Amino acid sequence: MTKRRLENEIDEVSKEVLGDLSPDERLQLVLEAQAAGNDRWVERLVGTCPRYHYRATDRAFTERGRLALLLGRHALYDLHTTLLHYELVKQQQRFTTIVGISRDEGLSDAARDRAAERADHVNGLFADLYMQWHAYQQFAEAVLGVDLETWIGRHDEGALVLDAVEDTLDDSLAVEFAEDWLSDESDGTGDEDDAGSAETADSGESGVAPDELAELRFEGLQAMWREGIAEITG
Repeated sequence: MTKRRLENEIDEVSKEVLGDLSPDERLQLVLEAQAAGNDRWVERLVGTCPRYHYRATDRAFTERGRLALLLGRHALYDLHTTLLHYELVKQQQRFTTIVGISRDEGLSDAARDRAAERADHVNGLFADLYMQWHAYQQFAEAVLGVDLETWIGRHDEGALVLDAVEDTLDDSLAVEFAEDWLSDESDGTGDEDDAGSAETADSGESGVAPDELAELRFEGLQAMWREGIAEITG
């Protein structure tokens, strides 16, 4: 039977003939019927498609794996971009300070203000990196039952990024500066900054610690995981 005749007489074609259509042929006819607005043809073509029963790996497991993979990629991206931003601003601050000191006239008041703003930015980025690291680490251990390296270290450059972040955070002085910055932000005495003030501005606490905000981020990750699991079990 020609395609043209099949299109013209689809209502009269037997179920057996329609059942013998290849997947490509059936899809083409369905698309054409949909474009023509012929819902009756679409219904008949779909209704005569062969039915099969498939065996598959437990969806609850596979979807958890997919969700863990997606969150892991996000975690790695989050840590990597924050680390690069921190290193960039820190280097900019360092070179600007060296150039300013080398000039005979020294730093102007405006230059000092800009240097202070950059210092706040550096501290804010370090605090953000610290909170991300500990939140993701806690999520990996408490929710997935593995360490952070097991979770995201296998991704491309994952191990390198984790090592670099861990080395960066192994700086007690930088941690102290970040804690002071967070304290100023939570007291409302610091300048607003896109590197972390959103979390501290609503805290209303004096001297809020990075670990407290890391815990809040962990709780947010937990909520995302629970919502994703709920969609699976639905």
